[in-house]
Amino acid sequence: MHCRVFNRLIILLTITLMASAAVWAVSPFDANVKEVANNVFPDETAVFTLTLTNNLEVADTYRFYLEGLSWNLQTDPLSDYLSGVTISPHNIYDVNLKLRPIGTLEYGTYQLKLDIDSQNSKNSKNVFLIINLKNPQPPIREYFAVVSKIIDIPPVIDPRETVPININLENLNPKNITNLEVQLSSKLINEQTTSSLAPLEKKKITFQVQLDPLTPPQKDILVLTLLVDGRILQPIIKEPFEIMEYSEIVKEMQPPEKGFLSTKQTFKFTNNGNVEKIYTHEQKVGFFEDLFTSSDPKAYKIKKDDATYLAWDLQLAPEQTQSVTVTTSYVPLFILIIIVILAIIAYYIFRSPITVTKEASILATKEGGISNLKVILHIKNRSNQVMDNVAIVDRVPNISEIEKEPELGSIKPTQILQSAKEGTVVKWEIGSLEKLEERIITYRIKSKLTIIGGVNLPTATVKFTDNRGKEQIAKSNRLDVSI
Repeated sequence: MHCRVFNRLIILLTITLMASAAVWAVSPFDANVKEVANNVFPDETAVFTLTLTNNLEVADTYRFYLEGLSWNLQTDPLSDYLSGVTISPHNIYDVNLKLRPIGTLEYGTYQLKLDIDSQNSKNSKNVFLIINLKNPQPPIREYFAVVSKIIDIPPVIDPRETVPININLENLNPKNITNLEVQLSSKLINEQTTSSLAPLEKKKITFQVQLDPLTPPQKDILVLTLLVDGRILQPIIKEPFEIMEYSEIVKEMQPPEKGFLSTKQTFKFTNNGNVEKIYTHEQKVGFFEDLFTSSDPKAYKIKKDDATYLAWDLQLAPEQTQSVTVTTSYVPLFILIIIVILAIIAYYIFRSPITVTKEASILATKEGGISNLKVILHIKNRSNQVMDNVAIVDRVPNISEIEKEPELGSIKPTQILQSAKEGTVVKWEIGSLEKLEERIITYRIKSKLTIIGGVNLPTATVKFTDNRGKEQIAKSNRLDVSI
């Protein structure tokens, strides 16, 4: 029993859902259009019948809107358009639509979109109105024969040259055409002339068109319109053509500007073409010249044919001019030479007139280390002046002691002092040194302990008075003596 009730409920629910789906599947309204008179001249009215069906259970109001501004829409009665159309439930209503062109339109077929809005269901639909706008003038074939090419224009045009355009006409009508107007129009060309054409006459009308040489490359369509007594003949002839691209870079070299040890050369590059062009300018330079050459804009270098070239990539738009300046200046080299000369002069002016050089040799070794050394001091007056009060001071490390017996032929020390900090200090006084005179001082050092590895001998100092009475000091080199 319960199972039967449950089955009946399922069947009832299914029927209810199917009914609801059917209700929702029905469109709130239908709109269909019928052409009454759609093949019209510009001064005539196109007529259509719009059939509206209200599928709702309540009355609904419908309004229509024509997209675009080239046509004028009216209804009969006019209230259907101004106030809208109200249709009872499940009723049908026919709306008479009338359309006329606004202004002057080209002859041909137009597809107009009509939007229909429902006030109650808030739904919208659209239908399309097809109108063929006829030309009241006779077609061109009634006047002219079909020739191989009515418009004769080069398919590719060089804007730097005069463009010949020939119009080939033939009158197959016995009518004498006394007022024939020929018009050429495109994005780039606008020409017109007036002529005549006798019965059965063949004629070629030629236009010599001069374009701007800098006209950019592009595609265009030349339109030929023929008018007889002010009436446009159909069809209007169209012929495609295009402007070729070209580039012409003109190089101008200006006179060089001379300066002190420098030369500045300026080049000017102008693009006389009608397209942008990347132009590479190259200039050969020698190795030495390259070191002292700069440019604006900055160049990069390339190697070819065992030579070095400066190169610039110039991006030039039509009519654009760009300059390249190359400057070769040896002023830095001149300044460098002057600095070197001044440095040499300063060296000779400010250098010490006395030099002292220290040498050492190992006289004896013991247990793998140094036990005795011989030290030689070379003192030389390299100037052309006498140097007075010449005194030489040298130091011996604490681990060694100086032998008091001087070398044969060497000068005996004037003073030998012992210092816990500086070791043994030895002093020689030799009085004066004549110009270019050289003295050699030799002494021996005996190590208190065997020196393993090596010994460091400090610098020797020479004190003297120059020819201006000024006391000066010269120092020797430092020595590292090892086995």
